Formats: sequence, structure tokens, C-alpha cells
Amino acid sequence: MRGENATENLSLLDGMAELMVLSNYGSAKNIILFGMGLEGQLDESAMQGALIKALDGFPHFLSGVRECRYMGSNRLMWSDQKDLVPVLQVSDLEIPDESLSFEDRLLAHLDGSLNKDWDLLRTVPTEFHVLHHSQGRHSFIGLVQHAAADAWTISRFIKRLLGGYHEIMSGQPPPWQSEGVRRHLPVKGRSKTDSELWRHLLFLIRKGLMPSIREQYFPKISHNGNGRAEHHIKVVLPTDESRNIINRAARENFTPLDVVIGGVNTAIDEWNRALYIPAGIITTGLTVQMRRRHGPTDAPVNSSAILLKSNPTQRADHASFGRFISVQRVSRFRSRMDVSISQAALSLAKAVRLLPLAMRRKAVHYFLGRPMCSVLVTWLGNGWSGAQGRRFTTDLLARKVGDLEVSEIHGIGHALALKAPIRVWGGLFRERFNLVFTLGGEHFTRPEAESFVERALRTVIENPFGCTSCD
Repeated sequence: MRGENATENLSLLDGMAELMVLSNYGSAKNIILFGMGLEGQLDESAMQGALIKALDGFPHFLSGVRECRYMGSNRLMWSDQKDLVPVLQVSDLEIPDESLSFEDRLLAHLDGSLNKDWDLLRTVPTEFHVLHHSQGRHSFIGLVQHAAADAWTISRFIKRLLGGYHEIMSGQPPPWQSEGVRRHLPVKGRSKTDSELWRHLLFLIRKGLMPSIREQYFPKISHNGNGRAEHHIKVVLPTDESRNIINRAARENFTPLDVVIGGVNTAIDEWNRALYIPAGIITTGLTVQMRRRHGPTDAPVNSSAILLKSNPTQRADHASFGRFISVQRVSRFRSRMDVSISQAALSLAKAVRLLPLAMRRKAVHYFLGRPMCSVLVTWLGNGWSGAQGRRFTTDLLARKVGDLEVSEIHGIGHALALKAPIRVWGGLFRERFNLVFTLGGEHFTRPEAESFVERALRTVIENPFGCTSCD
């Protein structure tokens, strides 16, 4: 809608959320697919009731977006769809090609939903599905446009959904609690907003439009007829291998995240060396949530990133590279790089607000489509609060909800405007590493993507920092 004036009661989009709406252009959809595998007797009416109850704390999930004039510039604001009743879409997962992985079958089944028009000026940012696989096996799958949620928001929504289902089925409140996105967290030592727009734009130009000429090169696939395709490959490591990684990381004073970053970096060097491509600077982007550091505590999206860089010499020795990654990660937080990137995203949104909507979309889509990193990692870490003592477990989800067993977790970024040749989504569930690799079709064919993932897993398991000849 055009020509309306914003009031104090309207919720304005800001920063990254505004960029996610504007960059939904061309092939970009900015969709996060999330959910879980469920085993047991699923009560569909109870799940529908739990969905309605959970959405009470997440108003942006049922809101569209409209344009308004606010303080002299063109702004986007959330537009509540108060009469909208959320629908839980139920279907059978029937894909005849059994050779496909579950993730590929899932994406094929939801292709119509994933690739519909997700322009939030025309529609709401969510869809919810229950898929029946076989007797006693199901999946709950949510699709959400990135403007309305990040990983932090989704994790809290799932907790509310599972809690509501548990309460409906058992008559008892869940042993865990989760609030919606409107709560205000007590935060100490928060970073203040820096109003120097020009400095933030220079930061973006330096990081996004003028990448180092020594940045790691990934070959383009000229013979690939669909260079915009994405290859999603999920791997769940066995419990014993997962424990070995965790124990090794602890012995060497690393985190599991450091091991994953090191393993993927080493795999990139090995992959390119086999293709006779010289090793260069590898930039690993690590996404982070900002609610305890900067910006609003109750916004649906408040994400940023830090950038970790290494050259071939720094990756040459196991111990030194591992320590280098760990120390650099801590240093980037201390230097507030995540805050700088968050402020730069807001500055980009501000810089284009005087332009007509169509031009704003093209400009933002163009900028975000330029890769700022070689590999982008989203690590969910410890996400589930235990029933006793409020201690966090390593699991991302509860294992038992009512009469249902939560057997699997799902998380895939689909057609994101933010580009990186390789994306890795990861976390721990049931003491096992759950990793989803997304490799761009512009750089990898499907067989090549599978081969790279096999190599990356081997380096993560055996020797993540072991690149010994990166000439």
C-alpha cells in the first residue's frame, strides 16, 4: 500500500529485516525452512491448536508489509492481518524417486510453496505444514521469510509450539518455558548505535564491493544450465564420531564450532588444490544474534555476523591454525565487528530510502548478491533449556513431547539473497552433529557438491586443521 502515514502504533521494519524484504527480487526468496521429524501418533487438531497458541507470541508471522512515509523517507512497516486464521496444511510425502535424499524429497514436495511469490507487500511471511511419511512418522515444517525471523526467533517459536502441543495432550504445562519476540531481555553492557552513516557505508563498500584480489577463487560452471540452483546436503554424524569431535575440541581448548570451521577451510584448500587452483584468502562468515549486544531485544530479526580471514600460511599447521581461528573469533567480538556489520546493514537500508521502491529493490538485491565470504556458517549451539535447574543441554529440541518423539531437526535456507559459494548450518541434537551444506549451483554440479561434502566431513572428523601443503 502506498501514500499512508505511519503512526506511533505501527511497527517499522529496521536494518536487516528491511533488507530481506527489499532483496526479495528476481530469483531470491529469502526463505528459511525449519521443522522436526516426529514419531508416534500425531493429533492434527492438537497441533493446529498449538500452532494458533504459539503464534500469539509471534505477530510478525501473520503480518504483511506496506510502504509509508515516515520522518521524510520511504519506510516499510508491518501490517497486521488480524482476521487471518493460520492453516496447518496436511499432506502425504509421496515422492516416487526413492533414490533422493529426504531433504531433496522434502524440497520437491514443497516446491510450489517455496517458489511462490514471497513478496511481503502482497502476502504474509509464513506457511506451516504437517507431512505424513508413513504410519507413525511425520514432519512439522514451517516456511518463514527471513524478514520475519532469524534462528533465534525460530528456536523460540518451536519451543512454544512444542510446549503448546504438550500442554494440550497432557493437560500439564511443559517443563520448559519460552516467550515470544515481544519480551525485553535485561541486558548489560549493550553497544550504543553509531550514527556515522558514511563510515558504515565505507565499511560495506570495503567488505562487499571491493573484495581482496587474493580472495579464494571458486570456479564457475559454464556448462551448468541452471547456475541459480542450490544443492542442499544434510549429514547427521553418528554418536561416537560426534563425541570424538567434541572430546578432541575440549582437549585442545577449542569449541565444536572451531572444528567445523577448520574442517571446511581445510576441505576448501584440498578441493581447490586438486583442481590446480592456487590457495588464497578464505573468509568465513559466522552469523550471530545481536539481542544481548546491540539493537532491539524484541525484533523478529536482529542478526549480524563476524568475518574470519586466513591465508594459506596461517592454515598450514594444525595447532597454530586451530588456535588462530579460536583467538580470531574472540577478537572479532571484542572489536565489535558484529555491531559494525549490523550498523552497516541499517545504513544501507537508510541510504536507499529516498529511492522509489523498485530502484531500492534492485540496489539492495545487487549489493547482497555479491559474496562477502567464501563460506557462511550458522551455528545454533546449545539451544534447549533442560527441565531441571534451567541448565542448557546440547540438544536443540526436546526429545519427548506428549506422546511424540522428536526424532530429527530440519533447517535449510532457500534462495537467500545473501550469497556465499558454501553455506553450513549446524547444531547438536541427540549428541550428534547435524550439518546442512548448501552449495551454489554456479560453482558446483550435484556430484561435485556431494564430493565436496564428503571431503569436508572427512576433514572435520579426522583432521580439521590439517592442511599441510597449501602452496
